[in-house]
Amino acid sequence: MSDPSFNLMSSHRFLSKILTLSSKQIKLVDLIVPIGILMLILPIIWQTKIQLDESNDFVQEKALLQQQDMFRIKELLQAIETSLKASYLKPSITLIKDIQTNIKIANFRLKQARTNYSFNQKVGIAKFHSPIFYALQDVEKILKEATQENIADSNNFKLLLYSAYIRIHDANRGAQNDLNDASKAFEKLTDQQINKSSLFKKTLIIYVSIFSLMTIILWVGYFKLRILKNKEVKSRKRLEDTIKNLNQGFALFDKKEKLVVCNEKYKKMYPPEQRNKLLGKRFSELWHTFKPSVACESKHQAVAKKSKISSEQRDSTDDKIPVEPYEITDRYGRVILIDNQLEKSGNRVIIFTDITPQKQAEKRLRHIASHDNLTGLPNRSYFIERLRSAIADSRRLNTKLAVIFFDLDNFKKVNDIYGHSGGDELLKGVAHRLRECIRENDTIARLGGDEFIGLFEHISTWKEVSTSVSRIIESLKSGVSIRNTRQIITTSIGISIFPDDGNNIDTLLTNADIACYHAKNMGRNNYQFFTEDLNKASDKQRQIENHLNHALNRDEFSLVYQPQLNFKTGYFSDTEALIRWKSPNLGELSAKDFIPFAESSGQMNALSRWTLLTACRELNSLNAQVKTAIKLTINTSLHELETENISQKIKDIIRLSKFSPSNIVIELNESIYPSDSLRAAKALQELSELGLSVSLDNFGRGSVSLKALEVSYITRIKISPSLTDEIENNPQQLRTVKAIIALAHTYSIQVIATGVERESQLRQLERLGCDGAQGHYIAPPLSFEALEQLYQTTAQQA
Repeated sequence: MSDPSFNLMSSHRFLSKILTLSSKQIKLVDLIVPIGILMLILPIIWQTKIQLDESNDFVQEKALLQQQDMFRIKELLQAIETSLKASYLKPSITLIKDIQTNIKIANFRLKQARTNYSFNQKVGIAKFHSPIFYALQDVEKILKEATQENIADSNNFKLLLYSAYIRIHDANRGAQNDLNDASKAFEKLTDQQINKSSLFKKTLIIYVSIFSLMTIILWVGYFKLRILKNKEVKSRKRLEDTIKNLNQGFALFDKKEKLVVCNEKYKKMYPPEQRNKLLGKRFSELWHTFKPSVACESKHQAVAKKSKISSEQRDSTDDKIPVEPYEITDRYGRVILIDNQLEKSGNRVIIFTDITPQKQAEKRLRHIASHDNLTGLPNRSYFIERLRSAIADSRRLNTKLAVIFFDLDNFKKVNDIYGHSGGDELLKGVAHRLRECIRENDTIARLGGDEFIGLFEHISTWKEVSTSVSRIIESLKSGVSIRNTRQIITTSIGISIFPDDGNNIDTLLTNADIACYHAKNMGRNNYQFFTEDLNKASDKQRQIENHLNHALNRDEFSLVYQPQLNFKTGYFSDTEALIRWKSPNLGELSAKDFIPFAESSGQMNALSRWTLLTACRELNSLNAQVKTAIKLTINTSLHELETENISQKIKDIIRLSKFSPSNIVIELNESIYPSDSLRAAKALQELSELGLSVSLDNFGRGSVSLKALEVSYITRIKISPSLTDEIENNPQQLRTVKAIIALAHTYSIQVIATGVERESQLRQLERLGCDGAQGHYIAPPLSFEALEQLYQTTAQQA
């Protein structure tokens, strides 16, 4: 937060250094001489370089032309030698005349070359000229003498020609050696000329470079001073503009502690009547005027005591301020950051920064980081810190506190009906109700989803917690508005007490969660305190969840079957498949002991598939033995109907087992009948269209609407055992069961009585017109082998 002030101080110190530099006035005329000399010498250097290059080119060109002439003369000599050889072999006056003509041409070229290149006699034509010239004269004389001889019969003619050939041949060979020597001499001469020229040019370049470098140094030095001068002016102007437009208050005090420079932001830190009288005042006077608010006085004094105090400030007891960046709250409620620096030069620079917006932004960020964005309640991290502090206070004061875990009941249905936006509206309404029901010092936080958690501090009795929690339950029962519709919401609550139920955060949270889970199992819409029995049940729950993960792969599940008696035929027509789990670690468990855990852990799909496929295969083989159609009743859950594609699963099982769909009865408990779940109702309709029957179990115990009996796919109901347990002795039960049977038969729905334990019950139900019965008196749950034997015996009796 103090970085701007530090940057400003650095700029001030930089300006002070610039002001100490020597600023000599250097005239522009001082540059005319070196620049003029440089402009004069450069053309001369350039012209000299051109002349040297042309001289080198001329020498190389002349040497090349001389070599070319020597080569042409050599070619003429070669031609003369060839012609002499031919004339010697075959004498001919015509050929001799041609040779003489070539000799004249060669002599002419020799004379011309000697004239043109007389300046280079030692290595060029002079050395090459004499032997050839004399050889040509000798040959010319011999040829002249030979032409006077008789060609036809004179051997002297051939001898003369042969001697001419030998003469010109020797001259030719000498000319080749001279030509090679001349070529080497030309190359050496050319290299010497070029080397001399290169050495001259290098020397010239060195002198020119030294002169140019000295000129540039003088030029750079002059303009460097000019640049520094301009930079000084610009820096002063920029610093003045920066101080003027600075968002912070800036004040500069001289060595005598008097204010010499300040900006408008600094002036606004003081009351209006003092702003025009600040300049010239001493530092102690101004600091004495600028004081923090009364509410922050003690805090500032405490900070000042811990801070370093400059030697100048020790002389005054009223003017001590920290020399490190220091925050205060002024009389207007602004948070001001003060940076007070005493420089080595004796000047004092003070930067006043209004950081109120930053503090407000930090406060907002802290709130966002510690609160739920939807409900505005504290989030989990804030609650954990609050709980940690509360536990420390309770230990110190020897008091108790309560951790309350809230879980909204059937919140998923709200999302299904109103969508996620409706669910969010409900959560905000619940959060508002919870805030209204707690004490001012208590805390309510949202953990996520539909889970909330509360902290009640300084409680004296459990009754105090019960009263507050009951008030919350009653408040939520009055309903929460969702899209102008009043939605009644209930909650299951678990409570743990510190230090009775745990002395650390994790234990208290875990035990409150366990108590909340128990409240849900107790029928929801209630609260439960944590007890050791719940802890044992929770341990058992964890064991079941751990072992359940591998039970299916280890083949630890089995099926038992409980037959149903048909009153009309007097025989067993249906049987209900019941799953059992025989765990090596936990013993034998019924479905109600582990099915809820299978649903919560996501294993219910695989388990129900195994149950139905195994039952279909076993009953298919039994039907083939007894040659009858035994119907299979299989239990399902609302969770399975809502979360799985159950119709597709049953199609696959029918295909694999070859079991008739008309012999399958899907049984659903009346208490969870999906009267308001469109997805579950659609799944039941699809099963009915496949040919399956749908049965309601425990009918009469819950509060299902009678409109459910109007649904076409409900073909059977099972009367709850609570309505038939005393039917032969209780007239009220008798009338209720009779009414249920009559009502069901009105809709052509079969009625099966369950929980039949006595013969008197069985006879009374039969007299009332019940279609069938099921219970331990008729037949207990049997293994498949016992069921097979039962139906075989029944088939033999029939």
